[in-house]
Amino acid sequence: SNAATSLSCTFCSRSGHSEDQCYAKRDAGVKAKERAAQRSQYRSNKSRSKQEASQASNDTSRTQGTPQESAGAATVSAGCALALSSSADRSTWLASPAAANWNTDTGASAHMTPHRHWFRSYSPHNVPIRLANSHIVYSAGLGSVVFQPASRGGVLPPAVVLHDVLHVPAL
Repeated sequence: SNAATSLSCTFCSRSGHSEDQCYAKRDAGVKAKERAAQRSQYRSNKSRSKQEASQASNDTSRTQGTPQESAGAATVSAGCALALSSSADRSTWLASPAAANWNTDTGASAHMTPHRHWFRSYSPHNVPIRLANSHIVYSAGLGSVVFQPASRGGVLPPAVVLHDVLHVPAL
């Protein structure tokens, strides 16, 4: 109907529906709850990993092995880190060191970071950004960021250049 097409959603800016009928808004709430659950799982995994690392460190320090045995223990530790960072399980991946440096979201409309010093190229760019919780924040700039993935088993993967990254200090 003509009335339905004249509606414009204030959440997603699409026409044909109102904010109270918006699937994007409903899905944003569900995704926010999922992220909160993942953060809780991350904190639980991080605490467990610290306890396991402490226990492994204590076990290693109690033994007076050869350098080769010590190297073997390091390989096992590196293997555990590799297993965590390469797992398909998203909550396990979030417990890896790489997740603390750059949070990847394939559903995001733009790459964003609050870290100005990460930019290789930069120009001022001020645009409003609506977050999942409906708050509006503003970008300060736009540019390219070089992202270096964490090493896996001592091998450093190639760097990735992310273009059109928004600098959003409020994140």
